Amino acid sequence: MEKHYEMLWDCQFCGTKKLLGKTHRFCPNCGATQNADARYYPSDEEKVAVEDHVLVGTDRICSNCASLLAATVEFCGNCGSSTATAKTATLREQQERQEGERFEGEVGRNVQQIKHEAQVAQAQAQAKPKRGNRFGVVFGGVIVLVFGVIWAFTRTTDTSVMVNGHRWERVIQVESYQSLSEENWRDVVPASAYSVSCSQRQRGTERIQDGESCNTVRRDNGDGTFSESESCQPTYREEPIYDDFCRYRVDRWAAAREVAAQGDSLNDTPQWGNVNLNCANQTRLGCEREGNRTESYTVQLSDDNGDYACERTQAEWASMPLESRWSLEITSIGSSPLCDTLQPQ
Repeated sequence: MEKHYEMLWDCQFCGTKKLLGKTHRFCPNCGATQNADARYYPSDEEKVAVEDHVLVGTDRICSNCASLLAATVEFCGNCGSSTATAKTATLREQQERQEGERFEGEVGRNVQQIKHEAQVAQAQAQAKPKRGNRFGVVFGGVIVLVFGVIWAFTRTTDTSVMVNGHRWERVIQVESYQSLSEENWRDVVPASAYSVSCSQRQRGTERIQDGESCNTVRRDNGDGTFSESESCQPTYREEPIYDDFCRYRVDRWAAAREVAAQGDSLNDTPQWGNVNLNCANQTRLGCEREGNRTESYTVQLSDDNGDYACERTQAEWASMPLESRWSLEITSIGSSPLCDTLQPQ
């Protein structure tokens, strides 16, 4: 529930302390107008409640005579000036305390010091463009450096290379039907598993609300009062979640070996190796079947500065005879070949 209380202010003319922000719009001792910049929060012991308070907006300050005006006033009661150009009163920053703590309040605010701080802040704000220019120069230098590094790493040179070798390889993966030892959570253990043994293990955590943490917040209403309300957030604890973790055996196909065939000449016709499968076309322990097939074709190249290797399709590889010359782009840093740039000369 939100409650309203009076801000305090000190008269800057006669020195009267702890005047009420809503009740004392003028100093009861010397008659001076309340200065909104001088308002401050009271301690818990000094709070004065405002009953049935209706918020109508932040006070304004007459641009002609500096009188304090309510938000709903259209003309200054002191000099008659329109409030269209009146400045809005400055609000104090909100205060917050944890449950069980107390507000200690603030000391009176020195308006002259406030004006000085405002002038310093204005001077700093005016100096920001200069700092921003220096930052821009530094930032621009960093950008140039970054692009320079990128350019250095991506710059290439075109060279003439000669084919001095060929290599090909074809590989057949062979799988066997095996009894494998595996482990997993019970809900993903396959139905075909056997020799299953499970035990409890933590699988995760769950957030459970176990209360709430509350703070009291004060907010300046801008009309000589402040509101005080409670702001609460739920608090949680982490509870472990347990589940069955199982070890088991399961029969399935798995990689067992590979059959490879290689050659290092265009005269070696690429071919697949001979695969002798144990009890082929059967699904029982120890039987084998063919898995994936892979193949690669590499052409070896050289120039005055070094040797390079590029993988090509079989048709491209076969079309690059020994001692034929090709153009190739090489990276300036690392001297890596960009094989996609290969062109016959």
